[in-house]
Amino acid sequence: MAAKEDQNSPPRPSRVAIGLGANLGAPLLNMQSALDALADAGLRRQCVSPVYLTPPVACVPGTPDFHNAAVTGLWSGTPEELRDCCHAIERQLGRPAAHGQDEARMIDLDILLFGDLRLPSPKEEEGFTATPPLLPATTLRIPHRLLCARAFALLPLRDIAPDWPVPGSGFATVADALARLPAAEIAACRRTTAILLPC
Repeated sequence: MAAKEDQNSPPRPSRVAIGLGANLGAPLLNMQSALDALADAGLRRQCVSPVYLTPPVACVPGTPDFHNAAVTGLWSGTPEELRDCCHAIERQLGRPAAHGQDEARMIDLDILLFGDLRLPSPKEEEGFTATPPLLPATTLRIPHRLLCARAFALLPLRDIAPDWPVPGSGFATVADALARLPAAEIAACRRTTAILLPC
């Protein structure tokens, strides 16, 4: 009987981390609206980082500075459901479905970490480097493939989850990954006094 009850019990929520960014329209309002929408979609017990003003990285010339933050929370669904939720919120807040990664944007929501999950698995990861590739470029990747290379993602996350391990990265924790980045890149990210409210 106990086994049957376990099978019917709801899945245990996973601790997740999501990066938020915006540099068009009203960035702070867009980011707060995204947090509200994430809460409505089921992201519970939010913890929100300070907001940083950061220079654009790998963007077209003339791109405005970004506002960046991170949020952690508990999510009861799958990684794919969270990705789809983030994409739906981006569309809701005015980001076109077809949008280059090097362009300015109303809102950007990226799954940074999902518990201690690594997607794809180390064996599946070989599919990205095979010729021809065995996995499409749109395959969900967790941790985010650029997390450990971007101060604008690591700094806010470090503020609220410094000891979170980054699976498969070679770094022990978020704080460790940030410490390995060039000092100039970290210094270019300016912490602001803006406040985003957890939902």
